[in-house]
Amino acid sequence: MERIDSFADRFWKKVEKTATCWIWLGATTVGYGRIKISKKAHLAHRVSYIMAYGDLEDHEYVLHRCDNRRCVRPSHLFKGSHSDNMKDAYAKGRLNFQVKPSLFQGTAKNNAKLTDSDVRHIRQLWASGEMNKTELGRRFRVDRKNIRLILQGKRWRHI
Repeated sequence: MERIDSFADRFWKKVEKTATCWIWLGATTVGYGRIKISKKAHLAHRVSYIMAYGDLEDHEYVLHRCDNRRCVRPSHLFKGSHSDNMKDAYAKGRLNFQVKPSLFQGTAKNNAKLTDSDVRHIRQLWASGEMNKTELGRRFRVDRKNIRLILQGKRWRHI
């Protein structure tokens, strides 16, 4: 395992600090800086954020205020969710499709397993007492947690 101080030295040797952005000069993947740690590739801006502010959860994203994929300047980085990342990309005109940020839910997602009609049916079956959350999950092929979040209005709230 690489010592932290030697890793930091190796990391910052690959950065050019300009008056605005700190540009990653090392390897890139789709425009984002990339660095290997213990033989595993990591995004350089995430590593910079972690070194400056501390650990991130796997589901947390690191976004760029400057919209420069190669920038690793900690003050240009901020933590967000997948939804925050999509809204940020939309606001900055980087999405290939035109969807309003309020629609980043339900069938507007490319990987949605349910339709608006399914969600209405789930709520109807639950309200009538015909099925419990586990049965609803099996019937609609989603996990019980998703059923709970739908019934609480935390998912598919636009329905």
